[in-house]
Amino acid sequence: MKIIGNIPRRKVNNWTLPDGWKLVSLSDVCEIISGQSPPSSTYRKTQEGLPFFQGKADFGLIHPIPSVWCVEPKKISEPGDILISVRAPVGPTNIAVVKCCIGRGLAAIRCSEEVERDFVLSALRLFEQELVQQGTGSTFDAINRDQLERFEIPLPPLSEQKRIAAILRERMDAVEHARKSAEEQLEAATALTDAYLREIFESKEAKGWPRKVFGEIAVITSKQVDPKLPEYKDLPHVNGENVESGTCRLLYLNTAAEDGMISGKYLFEPGVVLYNKLRPYLRKVFYADFKGLCSADMYPINVSRDHIIPEFTSLMLLSEQFTEYANKLSDRARMPKLNRHQLFAWEAPCPSIEKQQEIVSDFRKKAEKTVNFISSIKAQFSTINALPGALLRQAFRGEL
Repeated sequence: MKIIGNIPRRKVNNWTLPDGWKLVSLSDVCEIISGQSPPSSTYRKTQEGLPFFQGKADFGLIHPIPSVWCVEPKKISEPGDILISVRAPVGPTNIAVVKCCIGRGLAAIRCSEEVERDFVLSALRLFEQELVQQGTGSTFDAINRDQLERFEIPLPPLSEQKRIAAILRERMDAVEHARKSAEEQLEAATALTDAYLREIFESKEAKGWPRKVFGEIAVITSKQVDPKLPEYKDLPHVNGENVESGTCRLLYLNTAAEDGMISGKYLFEPGVVLYNKLRPYLRKVFYADFKGLCSADMYPINVSRDHIIPEFTSLMLLSEQFTEYANKLSDRARMPKLNRHQLFAWEAPCPSIEKQQEIVSDFRKKAEKTVNFISSIKAQFSTINALPGALLRQAFRGEL
């Protein structure tokens, strides 16, 4: 093995090498196999030949998942090889679990007996940005075989590599377990809003509520205006993108000028319910208590408050019953869309105003608790996502 550096406590890109560690190039301890894409005529959608991986998009979440096979592979990766993306983007890594064909977006790194593969993989992941910085190209960044072969990684003795790799596997498994647990919590938390709505609209009491044709108690009176005019350009602008799906919440809010709006928008007054008519399955509804502009893809709905209040209307339009109704009527090949006639033909549940106010108040309290719960889970994700990098830094500082 050719040693590039053997000076105790040497710094590598501002990284201090622990005592006994050495700096080596990948070509000193690994064989590099550059990918080469075979003729497209050799590709198969059925399992003929070898699985073909072209680049990062084929990686899968855990191991590469084939969607194309090749009957005349040019470059082959063996099980256990490290697969690394060498173009668009540079750096991401995975492990080949089967013999496979690799295209020009990938290279295979085959470790010698002098190194522990998982240690090399950890080094590539820790120093990925250093490799990214070597990428060049007019259309997208890429690195070639020579650059990959010359890429340097810190390396302790083999016994230490194995010890560190074993610790990292154990701790990374614990991190992944924590991530899955947080994902399950987040999935359960995001389902709470739908559970609250079912409690409201599928209850025994709800079945006895009087119903009115929505068009008899609601109307759209807003007119389109030019958002470039001085009197409109600084008004808040609401569109489907900044309304959160299934929660009646705004994700962010810009002015029409900030959003660069130039085509006609609806001018609405405070108290309207904004319903996104495109793709009803996305369930994007928002009660606006301010004056503003909205996309022409949204309905600014005014309701008769003698029969139904806006906040309750928002919940109704968010309910599974209305969504199922809208989905059935808007099932168009290219772009599902609920038209005005369909919207106003809905028979809306209309309990007493007092009952509506009670429902809205109770829903708000539950929704606030849900939002706080989801925020705490997302904070967990931030901590969890930082752990792998912290563990790798510990490992390569000799602190494990």
